Amino acid sequence: MSDCNKPLWFLDSLAYIRVAAKDGADGLSVIEFLHPHGSSPPLHIHLEEDELFHVMEGRLRILKDGKELVLNKGETALAPRGKPHTFRVESQTARVLIVTRNGQFESFVRAMSSPAQSETLPPAGEPAPEQIETLRRIAREHKIEIIGPPLS
Repeated sequence: MSDCNKPLWFLDSLAYIRVAAKDGADGLSVIEFLHPHGSSPPLHIHLEEDELFHVMEGRLRILKDGKELVLNKGETALAPRGKPHTFRVESQTARVLIVTRNGQFESFVRAMSSPAQSETLPPAGEPAPEQIETLRRIAREHKIEIIGPPLS
């Protein structure tokens, strides 16, 4: 099996690749995230894979295809490929499973992560302009198009 127990610091969040795309014939990937309050990726589109969100703890406000919805513990939503979406953590923290297929998103997470120094959230801080440009470039390389700002 893969390196499922090695925590990663992905942007402002703690991530675990629970099922790696390479581990199964269908390329299914399951990533567990711990996000801090206010965490919100830029508005984006996955060009080659759907993204499923399942909230294990906390609350997410999701914007998908121009409509907002709130997900609480135990609730699930799908962001279909080709449709703009983002989210914002509205609770103190949120533990979320993200499920995708074909490995693009998983590869993006790996490329934008560093090994976590502890099983905690990474140190807080605003990204520098060069980090934002790196995010845009690596997202494009993984068939993710950033089209707008995070949710405020």
